[in-house]
Amino acid sequence: MKYIDLLIPAFLTIIMNILFYIFIKIKSDKAIQKYSIVYSGVFMERLTIYRKLLEEIFDLKVSLSEHIQEDKEETEELLKKFNSFIKCCKINEPLLSDSLSKNLQKLDKEFRLITQDALRAVNSNTEKQAERDFAEIMKNAQEKKELLQKIYKNDLLKAVENNLINDMKADFSAK
Repeated sequence: MKYIDLLIPAFLTIIMNILFYIFIKIKSDKAIQKYSIVYSGVFMERLTIYRKLLEEIFDLKVSLSEHIQEDKEETEELLKKFNSFIKCCKINEPLLSDSLSKNLQKLDKEFRLITQDALRAVNSNTEKQAERDFAEIMKNAQEKKELLQKIYKNDLLKAVENNLINDMKADFSAK
């Protein structure tokens, strides 16, 4: 009887320790798995894409700002920046959030509407400046400047930038 009184608490202690160990092991394995997924290659690839898109937006804004402030006449460089930005977005679209993809599609449509025909038509003034009178040249230059300011102040461009930043923050903080 003496030994049974000693063995029962020891046996219960061993069983409880084993259960406690299993509980801690399962909980820690889930946490490790969760964080290993978060910081995996896909996660790092998404962050790289977000940074690349933010760089493209910054370059686009700088180019727009230069065209507005310096009143540059050549818009092909600006169109190349737009196309580069949209190309980068389209290539990386599978890894972007749905809301970001929708905003990028809206932005693409708006840029196409604003830039393709309008900037080329306004820019054609530079080729025919000798034939036109000064008032018409100034009017078309002002239209071009207003057009570029509209693009620069575009809410969609700001929304895309904010979406990118919010997605980066959400991805970086482990859910």
